[in-house]
Amino acid sequence: ARADGESDVKVSLAPALKGERGLVYLHVEAERIGDNDQPPIAQALVQVTDLGLSVKSGPEETLVWVTSLLDHRPVSGVVVRGLEATGETLWTATTDERGMATGAGRREGGEGGEGVTRNTRIVVASDGTDTAFLDLAEWRTRSEPYEFGLPYAWDARANGLRGIVFTERGVYRSGETGHVK
Repeated sequence: ARADGESDVKVSLAPALKGERGLVYLHVEAERIGDNDQPPIAQALVQVTDLGLSVKSGPEETLVWVTSLLDHRPVSGVVVRGLEATGETLWTATTDERGMATGAGRREGGEGGEGVTRNTRIVVASDGTDTAFLDLAEWRTRSEPYEFGLPYAWDARANGLRGIVFTERGVYRSGETGHVK
């Protein structure tokens, strides 16, 4: 027990796993009563995996890079699925020799009709013996471009062509007046 009354308790995940790796739902309820006359409860979905996921999601596409957490190398042949918040699969891809796969970004349309935006919310990667996932809406697991001083814009069209400047002729002599449109 620590001075603040909290204590660390080791929990073996081995009985819940069907092998060395997997997903385990952990529900911990304290014996003491909390401030609201209820025992404090902690819940977590724990990943025991070798698959490390790095994801960049934008309006045009979602890029997924799968690497081994043990040896830091790209992992090829991993099936990657992009899921909507409802759990519906929006896209499926397989990683290449670089460990990369791409899927759809924001999608317009769908069952809800025109104008409905369908976003990839969860990325799930599986190689048959190992599974990992990443919730793209969970802010605590993300790194944002501004944290590294990088420019960013959600709207890919923000950097698109907005106009053209041209002259009425291609060649001018010194001293001639140029007309620009």
